[in-house]
Amino acid sequence: MEKMIQHKLMPWFVVFSASLFFFYQFTQMNIISSLAPYLMRTFSINATHLGNLEAAYFFATILFLLPAGQILDRISTRKVILSVLMISILGTFAFALSPSYWAACISRFVTGIADAFCFLSGIHIASRWFSNEKLAFVSGLVATMGMLGGTMAQTPLALLIKHTGNWHYAIILDGILGFIIWILIFIYVKDHPSEQKDRQHQDHQELRQFGYWKAMRFSYGKIRNWFCGLYSCFISLPVFLIGGGAFGSLYLQQVKHMTTLQASYPPMMIFFGMAVGSPLMGWISDKLNRRKLPMQLGAIICTGLILCIIYLSVSLTVYAILFFLLGFISSTGIISYALVTESNVKILTATSISIISFVTLSGSAIFPPLFGHIMDKGNDFKIVHNIHVYSALDYHRAMLVMPITMIIALMVTFFIRETYCKPTPTSFPSH
Repeated sequence: MEKMIQHKLMPWFVVFSASLFFFYQFTQMNIISSLAPYLMRTFSINATHLGNLEAAYFFATILFLLPAGQILDRISTRKVILSVLMISILGTFAFALSPSYWAACISRFVTGIADAFCFLSGIHIASRWFSNEKLAFVSGLVATMGMLGGTMAQTPLALLIKHTGNWHYAIILDGILGFIIWILIFIYVKDHPSEQKDRQHQDHQELRQFGYWKAMRFSYGKIRNWFCGLYSCFISLPVFLIGGGAFGSLYLQQVKHMTTLQASYPPMMIFFGMAVGSPLMGWISDKLNRRKLPMQLGAIICTGLILCIIYLSVSLTVYAILFFLLGFISSTGIISYALVTESNVKILTATSISIISFVTLSGSAIFPPLFGHIMDKGNDFKIVHNIHVYSALDYHRAMLVMPITMIIALMVTFFIRETYCKPTPTSFPSH
């Protein structure tokens, strides 16, 4: 009886342990939000420089996403996680000790390398330990771990900075947390169930026969995969701009006149919303046996929520609710991962879903600098205590990017074929 319970719980335990990597990496991705005013003061930078600092992380992720899927399909996922997580930890310490703006950019670039692997590795392991019928739900749980990491980068980090009195010390403690997670993953994560060992070896042998570029062409040549990536990119954009990105907290401080700590609450609520919404949206999609309908409704509702955030003048509590709902509804992006998994051959799971991460994070690298450039172009700012302070018009003009991209996300769904939550017949290219 005890062995049976352990057998049933093992998949959940393994996936949870692997998702700690995503938890930690998503924390690193989003720390700029809480650090924004400190970084502007420390390095004497404006909104464009701040956007570029944030984008440095994503440029590394984009660069390494191209080989990441192939690496995970061909090499032990456990070994990959341990290697790239260590790189991230070292990059985090380097960022904490950066003596200049450019050193900070380089260290953020190094940290961003691991982000190319964090979610892919969690989904890759989940696809080996769970059936397709549970994949969207389990993928949502993996995403939830990441969102919890995003919340850690908001109010908890702001409180830690306030307690230590120095953002450098807070990031050093963040690096120590990374070492603890590395040890847990080293002890507990396994690539696949023991009974699948022979099958896993056979898949690796088959994949090696086709070569790197043929496998890339087969996955990256599917237009459906790219459309899913575009949807995920545009539906997730608020997370990168006003959630974990630098501009949400700055907007609340400079336009709504909140304190630094108060301004950290609504962005944190985006991640709470996604933490709750990711498994729930996956579960709803699984139960409906539909992928496209929840995605379409998500894009429509998110458009309305963003317009409310831009144009309403409400209390801190209402802003927190709006940000929570935005994170909750935008969780429909998680469904695109299940859709791509069902639309491609199993031995190319990581390579195929890497397209979603590639497109999503490309948007994360492009839009923050664009957002900052739109704000700076207004020339309606002033410098107070070495910090650039922007007007409401500057922010509103830049924030209109988000409802526009939500409408594009909705349009994209009409070009995606429904899978009805079942693997679609897909033949692998001949030798």
